[in-house]
Amino acid sequence: MVTLLATVLFHEQLGWMKLAAVGVAFLGTVLVVEAQLRAAAPIGIVLGLGSAAFYSGYILYGSRLLSGIPPVSATAMIMTSAALVWTAYASLNGQLAVAWTLPRLFLIASFAVVGTTIPVLTFILGLRLVGPSRAAILSTFEPVSTVLLAVIILGESANPIQYVGGALILASVVLLEGPGWRASRVLAQAARE
Repeated sequence: MVTLLATVLFHEQLGWMKLAAVGVAFLGTVLVVEAQLRAAAPIGIVLGLGSAAFYSGYILYGSRLLSGIPPVSATAMIMTSAALVWTAYASLNGQLAVAWTLPRLFLIASFAVVGTTIPVLTFILGLRLVGPSRAAILSTFEPVSTVLLAVIILGESANPIQYVGGALILASVVLLEGPGWRASRVLAQAARE
């Protein structure tokens, strides 16, 4: 969605390699989440697609709006705004009633830092370095890493098709970046920014 919208709205170049990378990444993502889709309720699928559409808008809007703001400041604004909005919403609906214990506070703080703030910060940094289309394609690695962590940490089993999907997502990254991709080039660019 992001790549196609960036092409239409921001006139980003859409060459055959980028289009092929989008197709391969999409197919890989479908294969990775395939097992979950069979058991998913239709409303869950609709909400997931809605989330993808809103997140696409967030990526595209953020790529333009946050361009002059330091990444840590942008992350702080995003996290603070989200915390205020959801605290107000939960308070108004009576959903903020939590039995506050030390382990729960630690878990909430861990979610806030490790599960939210660090990923948003690294995404904003990546968005600046590679642009919205590439950042969106590269972030398709998220379902792959989720499945791998579920297998490693939770002992879940993965379907062989999911491994094929993961391989396709990795192939899309190689296709997108081409044979000349080198981590040192990206790290050097990140150091300059």
